[in-house]
Amino acid sequence: MKNILIILAFAFFYTAPSSCCGQKMIQKTGDAKKLELNKEQFIGKPLKILLEQIEPKIKFVYGNPENTWAGATGGTYLKFHFVDRDEYGRKLKKNEKSIGMVINFQLEPNNTRKPLPKNGLKEWTKEDTKEYGDMIITKVRVIDEN
Repeated sequence: MKNILIILAFAFFYTAPSSCCGQKMIQKTGDAKKLELNKEQFIGKPLKILLEQIEPKIKFVYGNPENTWAGATGGTYLKFHFVDRDEYGRKLKKNEKSIGMVINFQLEPNNTRKPLPKNGLKEWTKEDTKEYGDMIITKVRVIDEN
């Protein structure tokens, strides 16, 4: 009986650390497609939930989170890139795509969101997550290089 308790205690302490630290869905930029394949688990949830699943650094963001453009009647959007703005521009000029994620959000009738700079954000920060992280996702789309 004592041996069984020792084995159970060992098993508990051995598995406990690994069970509480889940692996992020996107470990590298090539994993971005997993986000679209599993989009249903993010629809109707805040952006910060989705961002928690991304390991690679987001280097460029543009979009319209503040309902001020004519197309915002169906919601707003942010587009996230894993390359910086200059690299994105170079690829665009060559008609190449870089991996990106387009996230659409519910229209907020009394939206007081801070608009993004005209040229977008050079990187996504914790402050940006505080500002926009509670926006509710309605659609997830991944733009792939291919």
